[in-house]
Amino acid sequence: MFDSNKSTELNTTVGASKYTATSTNLDDSIYPNNTSSLNGSSDTVEAEGLNPNPNLIFSSAAINPDFNGDGKTDKIWRNAQTNEFGIWLMNGATPTGVALPSRGAEWDFKISDLNGDGKTDLVWKNKNSGEVSSWIMDGGTVVSDTAIATLDSNWDFTVADTNGDRKSDLVWHNKQTNENAVWQMDSATIASSAFLPSTDSNWSYTVTDVDRNGKTDLFWHNNSTGENALWMMDGTTVNGVMLQTFGAGWEFSATDFNGDMKTDIFWHNAQTGENATWLMDGTTPTAASLPTQGTGSDWKYSYGDSNNDGKLDVFWRNQRTGENKGWTMDGATATETTLQSLGSEWTSSFGDFDGNGTTESFWHNNSTGDNMIVSADGTVTPTTATPVGWYTF
Repeated sequence: MFDSNKSTELNTTVGASKYTATSTNLDDSIYPNNTSSLNGSSDTVEAEGLNPNPNLIFSSAAINPDFNGDGKTDKIWRNAQTNEFGIWLMNGATPTGVALPSRGAEWDFKISDLNGDGKTDLVWKNKNSGEVSSWIMDGGTVVSDTAIATLDSNWDFTVADTNGDRKSDLVWHNKQTNENAVWQMDSATIASSAFLPSTDSNWSYTVTDVDRNGKTDLFWHNNSTGENALWMMDGTTVNGVMLQTFGAGWEFSATDFNGDMKTDIFWHNAQTGENATWLMDGTTPTAASLPTQGTGSDWKYSYGDSNNDGKLDVFWRNQRTGENKGWTMDGATATETTLQSLGSEWTSSFGDFDGNGTTESFWHNNSTGDNMIVSADGTVTPTTATPVGWYTF
């Protein structure tokens, strides 16, 4: 688990950029309030500082899309038919839409903050060619469009910050060889890179910060044996610690149920509906059971903060039946609320779209293109409709 076995080289050959800022055919309904003078947040948006939620994860532009650094979650849109791409700079239910260069379906992206300016950037990877590129963003402007490297297409990445400099780094895993590596980023430049210990195919990980030192760690789980481990990261250096065995066959994800800004682990068994949490304090977990919920593959869960207390809550949705439930969390105590049902044609995503510190849900109707924002108190606010074929994150 902790042996560094570099069986192949991590190819970082820089390839030609496929990113050209060509114009797109815009539809006013996907780009509301769009103006040709939208040249970035420095020209159009007065920065309002960090999000007022007491948990700093809600102020991270690498966790919540916030392209202009105003503390409000922005929306990212793609068109599955035309490959058009755009963003909404959110101000409550009144978005300002920006058309960005189109990207084909072979390009996947993840949000980041590569230069540490508090504004979301995008890292792109071509799943066919292995090309990796970045967009450094300022509001609705792609400030720089840079081809970073070309890798074997078996490599995929997760956004982290392993050295705590507030500039996103990229942790890489090769699904064929099970090698792991990290790129320390300085904007669109690989400042340094290193291989990490290799793992076998039963291990998967999530990014955490269990000791609140600002350097993201990696929590590893072996789906076959239930073994668990932490890689405490210091740049490219790994301090590996084995944890107690639990959760073979269970899903796991990172959260913060007690608001201490030390990542906790949420465990979910989709077959039985059993749930549990590990409240983490460094490498020491405090295990607790949670109510049974979410039996079967139709139930999915997301995180937010419905009451602005800095403790992440759980939103449950059954995509087949349209049932919705909320768990307001206080450590290992879950208070359940039954929420309004919405049909399977509606899909949800979450953010703080008005910057008040409380998470809202954003609902998109895949059949009609209707959109609406639902506040934690149940208030429904329609927002701009989009043509059918667009989807959001």
